[in-house]
Amino acid sequence: MDTRGQPMPCPYDQFQYRTRRKKTDTVQSPERSAGHSERRVSLGAQIAKCRRSGERLNATQHNKIQQNTTAHQRHKMSAENPLEWPEDCGGEAEWWKHVRQTHDNNDATLDLDVKTLPAFAGENGLYSAGFLRLRNPPRVPMGDAGVRVLVEKGLASVPWLTELRIGSNNIGPEGMETLMERGLRSVPQLSVLVLFDNPIGAQGAETLAERGLPNIPNLTTLVLFSSSIGDEGAKALAERGLPGVPQLTQLYLSGNSIGDEGAKALAERGLPCVPQLTQLNLSDNSIGAEGAKALAERGLPSVPQLTQLYLGDNSIGDEGAKALAERGLPS
Repeated sequence: MDTRGQPMPCPYDQFQYRTRRKKTDTVQSPERSAGHSERRVSLGAQIAKCRRSGERLNATQHNKIQQNTTAHQRHKMSAENPLEWPEDCGGEAEWWKHVRQTHDNNDATLDLDVKTLPAFAGENGLYSAGFLRLRNPPRVPMGDAGVRVLVEKGLASVPWLTELRIGSNNIGPEGMETLMERGLRSVPQLSVLVLFDNPIGAQGAETLAERGLPNIPNLTTLVLFSSSIGDEGAKALAERGLPGVPQLTQLYLSGNSIGDEGAKALAERGLPCVPQLTQLNLSDNSIGAEGAKALAERGLPSVPQLTQLYLGDNSIGDEGAKALAERGLPS
């Protein structure tokens, strides 16, 4: 049903080409996981019947056809464009098989994290206090050279990607420039970006802010802990990065040597741009009382939906703690 309570019209234009195909198509379900078989749906038959009778599809039927058609298109794209490791790059890297698997299975997540750390809180959250659940064995880091292959040969083949994890891959400023300028443009639907424990520095953070985040406006989770971005990197994210991702709900910046200046920039110019933020991790930095006061007075009031705030292993002192307790802590 639409917003007025009326049945939705049969989407003739969008799905007309489907009626010329076989009556029953084999389509892989978007929710399919390992061990599940492919299900068969008669998309062409449904639409042909709708056209003959003049019936209207309800919202559930309409959404189901859209999802299955999208899955079919992905499956067809994967079959017609198999991924091959570039011959001029020597032997195939171990991480490439995960790219190929994501491509062949039409997965929405590409997980290339080298290290994964166990979460110490939460049952079903993606992250807890900035740590990942232990899931995969260690892998060999791809480095900046691997990023070039990933961008040129991998990401363009999975434009439907919504989650990209490349934590602890020894990616530096050069690799970040390649990934941000050419890679993220290929995956505009990305909602989760994981870049923890890469030595990108302030320069890499600036590249992310200026040339990366504007390409993925639907981002909801950014994981950037232990990346050595410092105050300058935090300022770049606050001033030029966060304004481009207004739907952000989770931001992890722990272990980045961010001091009072970086905290002030985030409070005054960054957080007001992401009013839907629910989790903010600034633990294990160099934030003092002044930075904590800025967060309490000018930053946290602009994110009213915040439910989790991590500031452990900083030097906020009694004054900073008092300011947070009186004006800043989420209720």
